Amino acid sequence: MEESMTTTVTEADDKESPAADDTNKSLDLEPKGEPEDEVDNTQIQAVIDFSTNLETQLSQVKDLLQIQCDAIKRVSLKDYVTLKELKYRTNEAVRVYQNCEEYASLLVNKLSDLRELISDTTSTIARKLKEEDLESWLPKSGADSSDKEQLSNEKSALARAAAKKALIAQANIELAQAVEYSTKAESEAADAAAAAEQALREAQAAVKAAEEARRAAESQAREQMEAKAKAEEKAKKKAEEEKCKKEEEERKRRELDKMKGTPEELERRRQEQEKAQMELARRNPQNWPRFTYEIEQGEFDQGIGCIIRLMPGTTEEDPSSTFTCTKIDQLDLAVELGENEELVSNIIEIQPSSDDIQFKFEEPLSIAIPQCAPRSTVRETVIKYLHSPGDNTKWIETTTQDVVFDDMKDPKFVECRWKKFGYFAAVTRLKRDKLTLTKKGGKALSSVDSRIAFTARPGVFKTGIAFTLQVQPIELSTVSEVKLRHPQDCDVLLTSSPIVQLVMKLPNITKGFSLTLPCPPNPKAKRPQTARPEEKERKPNRPTSAFSLGSFKQKEDEDSDDALHLLTRTEDGHWTDVPDVILTQTKKKDMATFEITQSLSHILILRTKAGTKGARVERIATLMEACLKSRVVQAIVRQRADDPSDLIIQCVNANKVDRTQRKLSEEYYDDGPSPSKDFVVKEGQEMQLRFRGNVNCDDEEETPMKFCFNSQLRSRLSLFVTEIDKFAQKSFDCYRGFVQLYTKGMVTKHVPKDDDGRNKSQKQFNAVTVPGDVLLCEMLVSLPKPQPEAPKPLVYKAPVTFKAEGPIDESLLHHISSDLGDEWKKLAHYLNVKPVRIQAIMRNNVNNDTEASIFDMLMTWAKKVPRSFDKVEIIGSALTSIGRHDLAEMVYEHDDDYRQRQKECSKDKVLRKAFIKIAQNQDFLDDWKRFAMHMQVPEDDLNEIKDNFPSMRDRCLQSLVRWRENTGEKAELKTLVRGLRKCKYKKLADQVQHIG
Repeated sequence: MEESMTTTVTEADDKESPAADDTNKSLDLEPKGEPEDEVDNTQIQAVIDFSTNLETQLSQVKDLLQIQCDAIKRVSLKDYVTLKELKYRTNEAVRVYQNCEEYASLLVNKLSDLRELISDTTSTIARKLKEEDLESWLPKSGADSSDKEQLSNEKSALARAAAKKALIAQANIELAQAVEYSTKAESEAADAAAAAEQALREAQAAVKAAEEARRAAESQAREQMEAKAKAEEKAKKKAEEEKCKKEEEERKRRELDKMKGTPEELERRRQEQEKAQMELARRNPQNWPRFTYEIEQGEFDQGIGCIIRLMPGTTEEDPSSTFTCTKIDQLDLAVELGENEELVSNIIEIQPSSDDIQFKFEEPLSIAIPQCAPRSTVRETVIKYLHSPGDNTKWIETTTQDVVFDDMKDPKFVECRWKKFGYFAAVTRLKRDKLTLTKKGGKALSSVDSRIAFTARPGVFKTGIAFTLQVQPIELSTVSEVKLRHPQDCDVLLTSSPIVQLVMKLPNITKGFSLTLPCPPNPKAKRPQTARPEEKERKPNRPTSAFSLGSFKQKEDEDSDDALHLLTRTEDGHWTDVPDVILTQTKKKDMATFEITQSLSHILILRTKAGTKGARVERIATLMEACLKSRVVQAIVRQRADDPSDLIIQCVNANKVDRTQRKLSEEYYDDGPSPSKDFVVKEGQEMQLRFRGNVNCDDEEETPMKFCFNSQLRSRLSLFVTEIDKFAQKSFDCYRGFVQLYTKGMVTKHVPKDDDGRNKSQKQFNAVTVPGDVLLCEMLVSLPKPQPEAPKPLVYKAPVTFKAEGPIDESLLHHISSDLGDEWKKLAHYLNVKPVRIQAIMRNNVNNDTEASIFDMLMTWAKKVPRSFDKVEIIGSALTSIGRHDLAEMVYEHDDDYRQRQKECSKDKVLRKAFIKIAQNQDFLDDWKRFAMHMQVPEDDLNEIKDNFPSMRDRCLQSLVRWRENTGEKAELKTLVRGLRKCKYKKLADQVQHIG
């Protein structure tokens, strides 16, 4: 194409020179003849052909490029295969544009030279005509015919010159159009070149993507082939196994077919099945006899020490008397509580009743212990066992499960299977999850918190891995408590994840095994707010001060930026910050994920303010763990309202103080000081009670002065206090003293330095930390002073007064006291009379008979029971429990009689009021006899009333009384009202009816 355009332009240039020569000849002074029109037409046609050829070639280039563009639009770039042709067409269009630009510049220069030459020639002719006096050639009036002919020739020559000029102008116009076309072609060629470059880049990217897709397809095909080979191998192996299994089943079937026809074999198999079922039923603990062993009743156990079930034939002795169950005080035998463990049951000792008893254990004993653990999804209850107290023995955890007895729904029980005798106790611990990950990978979730997840990619583990997981949740309240206790160290702490405890043997891996933990976001971070209109600036209502008080600018929230820290605990118990670990958070910043590459026992993630260093974070983790292991406790001292010397001291968690005080108030312990300040103790920590001031325990030798704190068990001491010196503290209206709580701990003592006697005048001391007693709290206790009284004769006992408010009166209590014997103490136990009170009653009646002690005990119970309680049901149930059904029946009969008397008394009161109301009606008094006869009062009684009572009102009252006596139980208010209405006393009947 480039060669054809070059040839065309060259031909046009060659034709341009003769045309110019002919033009010069036509303007010669001596024309030799007219120029030929064919030459001019040839020159013009050459220019037209050149422009047409150029337009045609540009149209062809455009059509080819349009075809390529349409092809690219129809198919995807990766499927476009004519990229080389597109590149060739684009380069060809660029070359055409460059040639057109070059030829257009050449034509412009040539035409410019031609215009200058024609202009010079015209001016030269005009000048010579004037110089050579040839103006006669110009048209004049009166010229001859020759001049006219010459003039016409000149005119024709000028006309031809004008035509040449017109042709030249037309050529200039067409040349300008050619330049315009070449410029447009250049622009389109540039756009095409840019599009070609973009298409080339996209084509290269498509080729690269196609190459990657090809590689991925080859890899996928290779994997599919490998998987197919493995599947075929597995299917082949499975087919072989199924074949062997079928052959074995066929062999067994043939053997059974040989024996199937014999009745003896069928009977033998039936007997074997029955024997197997009987053996399973014999070994099932649900079918074993149950034996309940009682202890002193506590807060939750209802007097049950344990329930033992054993297989028949385990011992030849009577199982009911084979074992003994004893409750052990925690001060005498402490349970080894592990990390995050709490005691939730009594410590009991189970031993054979005699050393001569022989046991033959086919199955372990089933031992059920009552426990008081609250329901929780985080913790579980286990039974611990200790063979015998000693230095080399430890408490052992047993396999434990919850058990429910249908006839005992109130106490909760946990059960273990064990063959040895010794000490047993139930504790709660963090729930243990046993998780497994196979070599195929997957995800394992915690049952405590489903957000805690272990994720493994396929092939990370060569074999399956099993591990144990425990989760210690950390609430925001715990974080606030740690910050409150240690403000200097923990002020940068924001939130914390749960503490995860792992027991895992992790193989050598580098990646692919991750753990996800929940970690709450920063609670102080600025949250995005919805758009709202701006409020107008409010002007202050009061005038500003005359002088500047300084400007105050609210501090911006610096907690919006935070950082996460991964910590793990070493074997020696120290927390360390794990560096170079990538913690990936979710969009809400409430979950964090990281890779596990080594075995970790304890894992914790802390969210702190940005810029917190590792050493400070480790300190925060240590304080957090110490806070979880400790308990914030308050001590409560309460005195009985009617006997201030009766005192109870109890230690409870700080969040249970109000509820404990309400329970003590229900037991009539209303007085006493306010609860103590918060102090921190651990589970099972021993505390000792002491007194300071003018009060002391009444019987310090017999009353225990120590107890152990347990969150789930009642940590309480009940005792009587008295004044030490009744003549002291004369300036007070009461005796005052302090109740103190001490515990074992480390105290600081100042020991004098050993300075070899050089500084005898001034001693120096060293602060040394030694074991000692640490004061936890002390509370003020007051005892009222007795009012001064006149000397009275000595009496052994003050009279006891009791105001009966129901069927339980003094006569009934005296009757019960006279019929009871030595079982009265057991009755006191069922009536919840405290042993301390029983001892006081026995001391007061040491010289009297037993009946007086029993009566005082019953009076103590009757005065203590609230009015809302059913005293008859309480004492009747207690008498039935101790086996005195006769006295219980007598109490119930007395209650029935009392209720009947009350009913009759109430009925009589109503009728008495009605009689008085009727007797006050003046109209009725005149007609009392008629009404009495209507009510069927005998006439003899009416005559007797008339003779004995002169007053009309008395006669009316007596007639009504006789009616009640004659009618008996049928005398009711509605019968009286009905009679009044029949006798036309409707208004009076309404008034009497309102009385009922």
